[in-house]
Amino acid sequence: MKPIILYYSKSGTTEKLAKKIQKDLDCQAVPVEPEKAYGSYISAVVRSSKELLTHEVPGVKTPVPDLKSYDPVLVGYPVWMSKPPVFFTDFLSKCDLKGKTVIPFSTAIKDSVTATLPALETALKGSDIRDPYGESKFKKDDYQAWIGKVRQVIS
Repeated sequence: MKPIILYYSKSGTTEKLAKKIQKDLDCQAVPVEPEKAYGSYISAVVRSSKELLTHEVPGVKTPVPDLKSYDPVLVGYPVWMSKPPVFFTDFLSKCDLKGKTVIPFSTAIKDSVTATLPALETALKGSDIRDPYGESKFKKDDYQAWIGKVRQVIS
């Protein structure tokens, strides 16, 4: 099977990483967009905080893709308050990922991708979530070692 990337990027940082992975794995990358953009940094922080507190889930513009012929599925997102964006985990929960390998990658100012794993595990019950990769302003995992692991999963 062939890998696919599903990602959300507010500022372009996660998209840049997704495009790098796409090039290295020669696979499709699908941007996932909320119905209403998050706007400036401050408005995004306020809105995403409210969504976490109220369990309000914004709508998504991107249709749920048919993933039958893809495995693994790489999922990329920014880390907001130690979690992926609420709309993104909701979108992933609607994808048919049961029994598939899901490989998360994230970008953040300071939080680690490992902080986001409980939210992914809740949304993606029945998926094999493994080999997370994270880039933050203060720490960057070893990309070359990680992409090597991903290639092993694919082959």
